[in-house]
Amino acid sequence: MTKKDIAFLKRMIGKTDYTPITKIASCYIDINRDDIRFQDTQSFFSMDESEISQYCNFLKKGISGKLGTTAIDMKVNENLLEPIRDTSLADMDKIKTVAMTIRENYASEENYSIFFAYGTYDLPSSNGNDSEEVYEFVLVLLQPCGLSKPGIKYDSPKNEFSNRLTEPMLGAPVYAFLYPALDELHTDIDHAVFYSKNEKLAGKAGQIIPALFGTEIPLSPSSQKEGFHDLLQSAFEDNVPFEAVNDIYDHFQETLVDMQLSGEDVKISEKELVDAIIEYGNVTDEKQEELQKAAEEYQGCKFSVSNLVPEKVNIDTGDVVLKTELEKLSNIERRVIDGIDYYLVPANSSLLDGIQLANKR
Repeated sequence: MTKKDIAFLKRMIGKTDYTPITKIASCYIDINRDDIRFQDTQSFFSMDESEISQYCNFLKKGISGKLGTTAIDMKVNENLLEPIRDTSLADMDKIKTVAMTIRENYASEENYSIFFAYGTYDLPSSNGNDSEEVYEFVLVLLQPCGLSKPGIKYDSPKNEFSNRLTEPMLGAPVYAFLYPALDELHTDIDHAVFYSKNEKLAGKAGQIIPALFGTEIPLSPSSQKEGFHDLLQSAFEDNVPFEAVNDIYDHFQETLVDMQLSGEDVKISEKELVDAIIEYGNVTDEKQEELQKAAEEYQGCKFSVSNLVPEKVNIDTGDVVLKTELEKLSNIERRVIDGIDYYLVPANSSLLDGIQLANKR
């Protein structure tokens, strides 16, 4: 899955003038009554134009995400979405199986809707000629369904003001599941895409992903970064040399440059992450064993390089905070002078609160 694939999917599915969606189905879950109500599959084009436009807006929001952060490419082991795709949402029993599985594994705090969309699209060929492949997909959205706000409305026929009753209203999707994924604009039946409204929600999907796809939910971006920090601290007993961090960041920075050129989200295993820490952090043989032991907690996890290093770096001494872009971190030097630990920063041209300072040469 590449950034190009993510952008293509958003453009394709979010179209209102020529949408690839042909069929939809849905259900409403009342968490207080433990009730689930299904609406039969219908043609997407049986709705009026304004409804189609609103649903397309939901679909577009559902698949809006940043690759590796709120749009996560997942390997599929078991697959409950494939049968409903293969039957074009025609088998209601299979749709109910997916919906019931989600309900059993999703601890929502409010009523919600599960929205199923099926579509096909002629994928562009690499040589610019007629399409040689039809992308057949199913998209599942989880949308909160809260009550509208009460108020006073004006009733034109009666020429009077009256109470406006509260009623369930669909909110923006919090999660979306797309199967299959794309790989260089080709169908990838071995992968699905998990979308979340934001990074915080990504880690709260509970057991939905294992239940639907037979795979563990990927580490959230923040958890990946915390895991990287945890391994780094383990290698140096919470006293990580500045030079080690600098060199490791330099290594990952080179990987990020390659990512920007290829458009791919580069993922590494916990073993590859440990190897990078050892090699570029110059971890001693004695500490490598402790690092390997700490890495057991992350066995089988994948780390997106883009989640491991920040675009900007903060160095907090307790009294002073130094801020710089990642690629300029190597300009900062750490040195002990007269027994005191200092960070040395080039001061060729300096501003103090907007005041140009003189160079001391």
